[in-house]
Amino acid sequence: MHRLLRPNNLIPALLQVSYSLICEPFEEDDTDSTPQRWGIEILDAILLSMHIPKASVFPQVLTKAGEFVNQSANQDVRKGGFVILAIMAEGCGNLLVDKLPALLPVACAAMVDTNPQTSSVKVRMAACVVIEQFADHLHPDISQYHSMVLPNLMRVLANPHEHDMVKEKCCSALDVFCQHLDEDIGRYIADVVPALITFVNSPLQHVSRSAMSAIKAVASAAKERFEPYLVQCMQVVGAFLVREDEESLRQRCCATECIGSMGVAVGKARFCAPLSPEPGQNYYDMSFHMVVKSFALDFFELRESAYLYFAEMCEMMGEDFAPRLPIVMPLFPLAICPSPRVPVPAFPCRGCVQPEAEGIAVDGPVAICAALRQDDRGTRGGNATTAERSRLERDPSSP
Repeated sequence: MHRLLRPNNLIPALLQVSYSLICEPFEEDDTDSTPQRWGIEILDAILLSMHIPKASVFPQVLTKAGEFVNQSANQDVRKGGFVILAIMAEGCGNLLVDKLPALLPVACAAMVDTNPQTSSVKVRMAACVVIEQFADHLHPDISQYHSMVLPNLMRVLANPHEHDMVKEKCCSALDVFCQHLDEDIGRYIADVVPALITFVNSPLQHVSRSAMSAIKAVASAAKERFEPYLVQCMQVVGAFLVREDEESLRQRCCATECIGSMGVAVGKARFCAPLSPEPGQNYYDMSFHMVVKSFALDFFELRESAYLYFAEMCEMMGEDFAPRLPIVMPLFPLAICPSPRVPVPAFPCRGCVQPEAEGIAVDGPVAICAALRQDDRGTRGGNATTAERSRLERDPSSP
């Protein structure tokens, strides 16, 4: 394609069109056919799909993004500059790495700038998307800048006056960034986890899901250092395992995967530790039963999340997961092909928890919330998955 475009000098013209469309003021539209979407598609095609040499377009695209970001008088243009940077992360990642020392301070400053004269909600959302895309496509190089990125993400979450949509984008950025951290997360976990917990019960579902996804990433990175926060996280996240209303099922998916990751992080001994004298009253048995019960709901994504949970529990339990296989394996086809509601399987094998006989309540939000609150061990942690390109394909100020 580029052999046709370059001789006719069409690449600069296409770039200019994409810039203009990306910087169009956001328009409410029931369809995906917005000017911003068209502009993103054009620029994305130039950087990824047309096999145009990146070195030939990278300097001019980066220069244009810088010009737009510095347009403080026009917030739509400034937002467009950050969107362009976010698109470049995937197509020109190897070229952007050397620019991180200059670009990250600009994006971080934009995230926390709440001055209406120099910023707007859409600009701060776009800046968060830049951090998310950089974290997804420029790792491991970007991880060395954790001391710059994480404190600024926390400032966004800690601002009680910040817009919920900005905080949702911030949670997504925090999720992706933490996925690639190891021991460095220990310096921030005491601030990060309590802040995220406050958003799990947000009335905005996308904020709640992003917060649970970020907790999952923090747990995976922190490993055993996550243990002091297990109780509080299980109280808040575990409550979604009993939700059966259609509006909460996607949150239940996130909760299922999050609990699996928390179990692997803290280890078998802690996750299986008794919460009360009654048999089966531990995080492993109670969560396992509720995840199996979720197969009775006609929601395919929840079944996919259930098998991600099973995989995490298998990793945590090792050979001790074998008694659960007669329960898990018959459910496997249901996680591959959508099917109608199915009966919840029995617990037939020795070594498997039997809900009624072992004292685990099966109706309503019984034990997974009440029993969790009985565990007084550990600190309560204070007072309080790959980034999809679709996040770029809509205007950052849209829900």
